[in-house]
Amino acid sequence: MQRLRRDDPDVEHLLHSLAYARGNGIPRTNGIWETAGSAIAGHRITDAAVTCALETAGSYIVQDAEFGDECYRLGHRTYTEYYLAQDRAHTPNPTTRTTQQPDLSPPRPH
Repeated sequence: MQRLRRDDPDVEHLLHSLAYARGNGIPRTNGIWETAGSAIAGHRITDAAVTCALETAGSYIVQDAEFGDECYRLGHRTYTEYYLAQDRAHTPNPTTRTTQQPDLSPPRPH
């Protein structure tokens, strides 16, 4: 995964998005996989990047079908756990946030 992140970040973002696949996977039709990858990346990912991901990272991906459409998911649970653990590590814990509001009133004269 580190090599993919370094060599082609968009391919790695597309793999990352597959960690959130449900059922048989994320379909490629209508740009759905592109959209999922773009949400992870924070910028637009094209269908050309999807093609590249299938060519260069195919060993990490399983192709299946659902309702007549090709769909994709990560090939092993370990890959899914890797990405989900990364996301959990970078998501603030809501119980650690302070609920106290800052005092924005003007300072009192002395």
